Amino acid sequence: MKKQYIGIGMVIFLLLVVCLSGCGEEKTMLLPDGTKVIGDFQKAEILNYSVVTEGYKDGEIINLGYGFIHNNTSFRYKINIAMKNIDSTNYVTLEALFYDTDNTLLCTLGDTLERTDEAPLYKNQIFHFNIIYSNNDSKYKEFFSDVDHLNFYIYADRSL
Repeated sequence: MKKQYIGIGMVIFLLLVVCLSGCGEEKTMLLPDGTKVIGDFQKAEILNYSVVTEGYKDGEIINLGYGFIHNNTSFRYKINIAMKNIDSTNYVTLEALFYDTDNTLLCTLGDTLERTDEAPLYKNQIFHFNIIYSNNDSKYKEFFSDVDHLNFYIYADRSL
């Protein structure tokens, strides 16, 4: 009888371990370039994105190129993202998580798009986010030249 209780206890313990080990984990996927997308990507999909580094030259803002370019004229990174509303979502928050070469999170910047009567969000609608990381922002300035790559976090919901 004692062996039965031990056996039942072990089965319950193993079931709990298996169930709890997968609970609370964020869903993740990789974009073709290896960028990680975390969260509700089944509700709002990233179709494409680009990173453009801008700088100053002779008092003018110029495009320095694609990607994170570090030089003495770089002053901001513009992340342009095209997304698709897959699940009739009423609002989407998109965060860009910026990392250094050691994969240390440096900062997170984001934006939210919310359905309104004047600007509804429809199923399969394509919309755009523009996230700007500027070295003029004193809160993040010290990390600007350390940025190596980014990941995205999506939070999407149907309720308001």
